[in-house]
Amino acid sequence: MSDQRNHSLRVLVTGAAGFLGSHAVDLLLAQGHSVRGIDDLSQGRRAHLKAARSRGFQLIDDDLLHIGLFEEVAASFRPDAILHLAGLAGVAAAEKWPLRNRRLHVDSTRVVAETARRQGIRRVVLASSAAVYGDRDPWSPPAFENDELDPRTELGRAKVESEQILEELARTEGVTCVSARLFNVYGCHQDPLASQSSVVTVAAERFKKRLPVTIFGDGNQTRDFLWVEDAVWGLMLAATRPDVPSGAYNLCTGKAHSVREMVDLFLEQQPNAPLPVFAPRREADVNQGPGDPARALQHLGFSASVSLREGIRALLLDPLESALRRAA
Repeated sequence: MSDQRNHSLRVLVTGAAGFLGSHAVDLLLAQGHSVRGIDDLSQGRRAHLKAARSRGFQLIDDDLLHIGLFEEVAASFRPDAILHLAGLAGVAAAEKWPLRNRRLHVDSTRVVAETARRQGIRRVVLASSAAVYGDRDPWSPPAFENDELDPRTELGRAKVESEQILEELARTEGVTCVSARLFNVYGCHQDPLASQSSVVTVAAERFKKRLPVTIFGDGNQTRDFLWVEDAVWGLMLAATRPDVPSGAYNLCTGKAHSVREMVDLFLEQQPNAPLPVFAPRREADVNQGPGDPARALQHLGFSASVSLREGIRALLLDPLESALRRAA
């Protein structure tokens, strides 16, 4: 992957102290961009940004939905792009708190879009989700961006509405608006005890403690597992690459693994670990299946570089610092 530091931009990141946000901030700074973040720290952690703060990064510790706050921040910083990563993380949390889910996804996207319109910001990137595609059979073809959307969860429905807000902004104001449909992202800085964490991160914590992993259902449900540093590389390209067309982009590997296959890859690394135990499938669990990454490759120059086997090895060897970080 080529270096992106030939043209420095100003990028405003929402949800900057979260799992995705902290990785995105680190990468943008490493690529020579000027970055400012906003996060109310209800889910994110200031400690995730320790390295960023040493490079002059500024975090606004506040809720972007406070009236006038986000526009004030944007007017002061004058960003070239907004990377909108704030939201209630995870399908289970969205089902449990649907009103909060809507506020943190849909209402926040409206604030971001209105700020971009009023302040003349020419690019907005939304962290959307594969949840917009709904439940897909393991044998279904990969999900394409122009497939009919069929969200089955509160998260999926909120992401569809958020995408529609940006589509309107692009259509009426000519702002470049990208909805990056992230598949099952896992990696360092993800809290294994949080309900939103990837099954891979949860499994890694169980294996490190020599405890059995619980598989909900028969284990045949599939995911397109995406290493977090691949995910934020795609987000950075969407925010900074010249001449990106507006629209949706799958950020994915294009390969699906079943949950059972994922557990087997852990057992490859730790053959003496306890075998998994099985429990009834949870209502919010869906079959994700793979996405098709061709559009992201064509227009963003994005392709995932870390296999699930490599990601699992990195999580087991070093949970705090990635050995697979892309060259800065």
